[in-house]
Amino acid sequence: MGFLRRSHVVLAGLLAAVGTFFYSTSSLAAEKVVFKYGMFRRSVPVAVLAEFAETGDPSLIRGYGLSEQDAQQVRTALTQPVAIDPGWLDRGLNNPIGAALLDEVGQTIHAPARSASREALRSALVLSAADDGQITLLEVIQKYPTREVYVDGKRLASTYNQIAQFEGQVRKVLSVLDLLK
Repeated sequence: MGFLRRSHVVLAGLLAAVGTFFYSTSSLAAEKVVFKYGMFRRSVPVAVLAEFAETGDPSLIRGYGLSEQDAQQVRTALTQPVAIDPGWLDRGLNNPIGAALLDEVGQTIHAPARSASREALRSALVLSAADDGQITLLEVIQKYPTREVYVDGKRLASTYNQIAQFEGQVRKVLSVLDLLK
């Protein structure tokens, strides 16, 4: 990727982050994940979740209501990378079709009040991909620009699949946009 293109991606990510700042009075990074399982909610500090994802030690999250089997499924969903070009991602998410994709994923990952969830999710995805050209669910959570991020635990695996399909969907979106020019 050329310097100008890389600079564009970084600038777009920074602008998205700054834009979402105005929708949140908290810091620009999630500190806590609230996993929802139907009527039940479990709060997990992002730092604990990151350590669990790195080490795989289920004792780190045992007190948060996950069985050992569930914990390993959560770890897999959190750490599986999805390769995606940051430029494609940025272009693909900044149009009406990309907004629809964000709204779909936003059913699983969202801000507490669901206000500005689309912008926050866009920012988290772009910032996650900007570093290394790939996205993990953990990175998206870590870069989510609200103090808390809510994740529907029942939809976690399907959300990973949605994110994994982003590259293909972004390519389709860009193809359609190029045809409309």
